Amino acid sequence: MNRPPLTLHRHAAWFALALALALIVLSASCVVAQEPDVTVLLERARYEEDVRGDLEAAIRIYRSIVAEHPGRRAVAAQALLALGGAYERMGRDGAQDAYARVVADYADQIEAAAAARARLAALTPRAPSAPADRGGLALRRLWTTPVGLGVGALSPDARSVLFVDWGELDDPAARGHADVASYDLAEERVALVTDLPDQSVEDTYPDSPIWSPDGAWIAYAHWDGDWTHKRLHLVRRDGTDNRVLVDNEQFRDLRPLDFAASGDFIVTLLRGWDEAYRIGLVSTEDGHVTIVKTSGLHPPHPLSLSPDDRYVVFDQHQEDGSGRHDIFALALDGSSEVTLVASPAEDHLPVWAPGGDAVLFVSDRSGRPALWSVPVENGRPAGEPRMVRDDVGDLYPLGFTADGALAYRSILWRTDVLTADLDLDAGRLGEPHLLTSGFVGANMLPAWGPEGERVAFISRRGRSGDAYHLVVRDLETGTEEAHPLPFLTPAHTETTWSEDGGAVYVESGGGGERVSYRVSLATGDIERVGRRDFIGIGYNRAFASERQMRHLRSLGIRVAGQNEIRAFREGDFDLAPGEDLVWVRDGVRRFTEGLDREPEALTALGHAHTWRLSPDGQTWAIAISTRPDPLVSDALFVLPASGGAAREIARTEGGEREIMAMRWTPGGERILFVVGEELEDKPFEYWIVSKDGGEPRKLDLDLTPLEFAGMRLRPDGGAVVFTREQRLGELWLMDGAEW
Repeated sequence: MNRPPLTLHRHAAWFALALALALIVLSASCVVAQEPDVTVLLERARYEEDVRGDLEAAIRIYRSIVAEHPGRRAVAAQALLALGGAYERMGRDGAQDAYARVVADYADQIEAAAAARARLAALTPRAPSAPADRGGLALRRLWTTPVGLGVGALSPDARSVLFVDWGELDDPAARGHADVASYDLAEERVALVTDLPDQSVEDTYPDSPIWSPDGAWIAYAHWDGDWTHKRLHLVRRDGTDNRVLVDNEQFRDLRPLDFAASGDFIVTLLRGWDEAYRIGLVSTEDGHVTIVKTSGLHPPHPLSLSPDDRYVVFDQHQEDGSGRHDIFALALDGSSEVTLVASPAEDHLPVWAPGGDAVLFVSDRSGRPALWSVPVENGRPAGEPRMVRDDVGDLYPLGFTADGALAYRSILWRTDVLTADLDLDAGRLGEPHLLTSGFVGANMLPAWGPEGERVAFISRRGRSGDAYHLVVRDLETGTEEAHPLPFLTPAHTETTWSEDGGAVYVESGGGGERVSYRVSLATGDIERVGRRDFIGIGYNRAFASERQMRHLRSLGIRVAGQNEIRAFREGDFDLAPGEDLVWVRDGVRRFTEGLDREPEALTALGHAHTWRLSPDGQTWAIAISTRPDPLVSDALFVLPASGGAAREIARTEGGEREIMAMRWTPGGERILFVVGEELEDKPFEYWIVSKDGGEPRKLDLDLTPLEFAGMRLRPDGGAVVFTREQRLGELWLMDGAEW
């Protein structure tokens, strides 16, 4: 047999080795390339569960992730945790097994393991004598009010609620000029506690009223007449015997937070002119202040006293600049300060349980806000925290009633997308109705598609309403497609369609950062596109459409809102060579050479509060103040985007009321605008005027200025969509728990 030359053997060997190495590299690269698919699977399962509501499909995917990808420990642990949650929602067995496996096999995944332990604790049967077994947790809503009312302290007998009367309640006793007042929940009536002079702009006001343990007295803060500092008042609940306990100019701000059980002192948060916060004990006898802690620039909050008056608990920032808190217990005799709860999670809003052997707090360590309890002995933790109730939303504990029920407040936020016919010639809006029957109370920021047959909007979904989706509704077929979004906080501007109708732009506003995303409707792919031109301010917060940006680019212009200038200073708003940055503040101005010199004014107009760019990007509509008072924008001007002379086209009657918001018609021929003032009793007025001038015409639109500002006209102008928002404060009682 003939042998090939030795050199071929060597070449073959090297070739085989190279091939083997290539296969290894290729195999590794394939593994790396496939790794993100596991995360995609997890997101797909969450989509099936939270958006489509198909729990069976979600369970199948969760189980496949755990079975096929156990090495992806973070994802597998999350899949097991979600699997347990899905089983719970369906009322099926298996949840405890899933949670137990997280604890046993994935203990290194700290947050997932903590959440699993909490769910196991919540699902573990308790002894028959435990209070929670006699009917479980009972929740009772006591009161729903306008959010501006600021639901305050509940009386120990759970009959009355304290608040500051700013005219939010329609009650004969309410005068609406900043008195401390109480609302009787049973009789549904208001009783004034204080009798302060009628309010004017210069008058001061009270705040932060709280009850004494026996419900006989009320403490509250009140600005002094010169607005230099706050005083601490103590008054009987019927308004008699009102006296000042603290009147000390070194405390520029103060807030009473809790009464001693003995009634001898009030725990008060004080702030000096050095900006430092202090915990003080104020004697109810003579107003003497004893400072027990100076905490620096971060306020200890909310200051809850133990039933024996020995300790106060509070939360405080984990470190400067951190948005997360830990929980501490301070001995009022100064003998100790102990960390009760510390974790990477947000642990905050502590309150002592009635027996003094536990502290309740709110934490997101399970992935969503939940109510937790930690046992305490002599001001120190005596065990591990356990979950009392999952998924509590924005629960804010107010303390306990005499019967041991937890009082808390929450904010109910409802946003709905409405649509209505619009007849601009007749100047009339038809009866609004819901655009969609899905996720009612959780939809907002609508926008018409270019053809007028589809509407895109943002929807809050998921078990806690914290999973944002872009939804596109086809009005002809009634079908909807939902696309999960990669952020938790949408910017409350506008959704914007691409010109071809194949994509929608949405904005994220979390953490003070504005980021734009382009969502492909065909594939669901989401592309981060960076900062877009900011073309409206005030009520008219908005970003430029593709058509508007194309025209601005042809002029060598980038447009920024007033608040975007900081991004430009920090290098996040780069300009191309020869490009100007144009912005609006005290008129329309631009920078042509960076920020090393004063900006150039494009017009000699006065202060601008609100402005919009025409649909074609060629003309600005600007509300300008022509009066000595720069706070009232009383005239409407139009100005070419390329610069030039501004032209007035409308002015408010007498120049006393301001132009609050405006909208261009889809073709850009006319401008709709609203005139009014938030703090006056006169109704808002809606007008339409040609961009070329002429006599403005009044419209009959039953909208608030905020609804009008977010209103989008269908491309043919014959219908509108808009967001209707409602925020309500709610007062609740939670009882039946083993705190």
